[in-house]
Amino acid sequence: MDSPDTPLQPVLGDRLDSWKEIAAYLKRDVRTLHRWEIEESLPIHRHPHKKRDSVYAYRTELDMWRNERHRRLDRRGAILSDTGTSRWESLPGRLPKASGYD
Repeated sequence: MDSPDTPLQPVLGDRLDSWKEIAAYLKRDVRTLHRWEIEESLPIHRHPHKKRDSVYAYRTELDMWRNERHRRLDRRGAILSDTGTSRWESLPGRLPKASGYD
């Protein structure tokens, strides 16, 4: 039995071998995955080649990442609801409400 600190070993058939396969699995657009890889540490692996790298990911790692992301977003939503701020108001680049225009 694995301990909680032991990394999961990928199982046969667990690997997704392209951006399109990964996007289909997560039900998102490829561009969204590119953004998540940069901004939210989406677990993407790369195999280097002369011109371009090939990418792959493991379902188990994606599932763990997605579950942790949902927990972070839920905690953030709970904090925002405690402060009376909506998620929309807390988005980066969102202008504060102008007084008198509620």
